Amino acid sequence: MSAQLKFSINGLLNPLKEISSSMEGPMLEVQPSRTTPIQDSIETVPGYPVQIYLIPASRHYQVRTVGRMNGSRPRASLKTESRATALRAAKEWYNGLLLKQAKGEHLVDSPDFKKAAEELFKEDEARTTLDKTTKSHLSKSTHDNNLSVYNSSLVEYFGKMQCKNIRKSTILEFVEWVRTKNEKKSLSDKTINNQLMVLSKILRKALELEYISALPPIPDLSPKKAASRGWLIDEEFGKLCMTIDAMVVEGTPVHGAGQVTDELKLITLFAFNTFLRSSGDMKLLQHKHIQVKQAPETGESYLLIYATAKSDPRYTVSLPAAVGIYNRLRQLHAGRTGPDDYVFFPGYARTTASTKMAKQFRMALERANLRIDIKNQKRDLYSSRHTVIMNALRIGMDINWIAENSGNSVEIIEAHYGSHYRAEMGIDRFVAAINKNSAAEVGSTLESVLADESLLEAVTS
Repeated sequence: MSAQLKFSINGLLNPLKEISSSMEGPMLEVQPSRTTPIQDSIETVPGYPVQIYLIPASRHYQVRTVGRMNGSRPRASLKTESRATALRAAKEWYNGLLLKQAKGEHLVDSPDFKKAAEELFKEDEARTTLDKTTKSHLSKSTHDNNLSVYNSSLVEYFGKMQCKNIRKSTILEFVEWVRTKNEKKSLSDKTINNQLMVLSKILRKALELEYISALPPIPDLSPKKAASRGWLIDEEFGKLCMTIDAMVVEGTPVHGAGQVTDELKLITLFAFNTFLRSSGDMKLLQHKHIQVKQAPETGESYLLIYATAKSDPRYTVSLPAAVGIYNRLRQLHAGRTGPDDYVFFPGYARTTASTKMAKQFRMALERANLRIDIKNQKRDLYSSRHTVIMNALRIGMDINWIAENSGNSVEIIEAHYGSHYRAEMGIDRFVAAINKNSAAEVGSTLESVLADESLLEAVTS
């Protein structure tokens, strides 16, 4: 396995950087107000008394009427970053206004976020007067703090919005806005989490008032406790492969997951040669997400994969061995390798495919007596990702590149794998230093060897 990891870091890092830089658009100039139109973006729609424009608070085009209609000046988000799409959508929006006007309907809905907030804080204030022994009691300090948080940023950002228009993307845009609102001091995740907690309470009140039919997902920026991750050393990986080979020959049945075939072997090899998440990236992987590329410096082939499972899709590169494995997968599913066909178990619904992968791999681990690691923790298909990351660390690949390619942060990787890989990184220097001392002083004890400063540095670095 380690041999498969020995490829040019620079050769693969350069195309990854090129892709990353090509995806970065021009930064919008920060305006005094988040809803103030960016002057250079304002454009009148030909033949219509409406304008499209951009604002610093959103990547999407906005639309507004040139003048007032029924005493107000309607405006809305067009939910698109495409100028051409925005021009078409603006025409449809204005036609909708004319229809509302003909029916005598209000052209501008009064924002209900403020209404929901007012209802919440009115009830919370009443709760502060209840007996402290009652379950509904709320301390005045908590109420005052929530109200202060609301007035500091939430009302400024969401105050003019309808609750039904507050989605996950809207909340993520708010997080970025409030994080850099104060140019002199960036807010901490803990402070922003307080903002999101109050936002969640207001949206729950909006749900109760039937302003919305479902709550949008609220991101949690709290630091996650590092979970222990199981992985396989080279000998264990070899044992697992031999076990899967035997199961394929036997046609081993797996309860609720069909019969083991060559597909499990290819899934395993593919997983151990990419940085993909088995729980999402692999089950959703389609052929249109994969490109066979060549590293510019070495000419070595690799796969450029667009991983779509997480909320923030990313490009990732594979180890070179994945190219041949991918070709074998295409041969296995000949006739089902179109752009929209899934790479693994293409004939099944994604939930079924995910179940088959997970259960068959788990059965292989159990047959190989590898289901539980030395720390008494269970292994599963996700362990493949941890194995690839761990092996990359063991051979000295740049941790920043590993983090970028695996869609993790350096902090997360160090938390999950740091103690183990740091223990192994100094072993070659330690052994070399011991051999050097042993040659100079035959019969040296371990105590005398460790007294040498160069050896101490090798052990502790």
